[in-house]
Amino acid sequence: MTETEITLDKRIFTVNCAFNLLGFDVKPFNDGGYHWIRRKIRRSLKAKNLETKDELKQYISKFDEIGYSNIGEIISYSIHLSQPPEFELLEKPKMRTEWKDKVIEGKEGLNKALTKFYKEADIGSYWKKYRSEYERYKAKAEEQIQRRKPVDRLEEFLGKEIEFDKVKLMPSVLFSGGYYFVKGPENLVLTNHHKRSHSDKFYSHILMHETIHPVIQPWLLNNEELIQKSSHRKKEVPEGTPAEIYYTSNGWNYYVEELIVRITSCYLTTSGKLEHSTKENLKNKGFVHTDLIDKELEKYEETDQTFQEYLPNILKELSTNNK
Repeated sequence: MTETEITLDKRIFTVNCAFNLLGFDVKPFNDGGYHWIRRKIRRSLKAKNLETKDELKQYISKFDEIGYSNIGEIISYSIHLSQPPEFELLEKPKMRTEWKDKVIEGKEGLNKALTKFYKEADIGSYWKKYRSEYERYKAKAEEQIQRRKPVDRLEEFLGKEIEFDKVKLMPSVLFSGGYYFVKGPENLVLTNHHKRSHSDKFYSHILMHETIHPVIQPWLLNNEELIQKSSHRKKEVPEGTPAEIYYTSNGWNYYVEELIVRITSCYLTTSGKLEHSTKENLKNKGFVHTDLIDKELEKYEETDQTFQEYLPNILKELSTNNK
């Protein structure tokens, strides 16, 4: 059985501080403004005129107008380092094949830049000062996870055990939005998010959401031809929506993956029935095939198949619908 753990990590905290120093923001999806800790750290770092700022820019690519950069790569890289202040590279990442070289290539010196940044900016003092706020989110997340047991629910739904030793969650107050999965040395999934307010099911939802991604990716790759059969529909993904961002950044295959993951995690969080408001929210975010996937998930639960076995049916239905 996969172990679930809520964790606090100074490496991720340090990297998030670097993102904020370099101007990270998520403008279209900002969820009500910066967390007060983020505002304080952001102002404080910028006021220090740090020499390491230019050095960090060599490894962290320029943020575009919507606030996205190579965030996932940097977070993935950071958890393969030792804890600060050393940041020694422990081993190469275990993750998606196409990311293995991308994460390491051109970043051989990033760990040294993080070491300098950690010391020059005195990141340890920020961690010490604000850790209690992280502990508060950690406690809330642990309470939800213990009550809802989302990974157990996910394994039951998929019809097989997830092949991870651990699933870790790290709440962050340094992002206004956004969460990512990264596979690390301990074969873990780490997700990184903060919102001003959390519903009772919030942490359960994002934990399931990010855990599903690496589980179904190889299954989708095995059915890539079925995904491509529906690709002529891609122009209907509304511009300026989160769904359109997934398509333009990663292509149709990743839109389909995100579509299935989002709806499945919402479906499981609401006990097997998508609420009308949830459906409308997903559609407003550009996931125009929400109703189709929702119906397919209901059909799947009536079968004796595993999700891996049933997935081609979902993709075929998507292709048929697009005709």
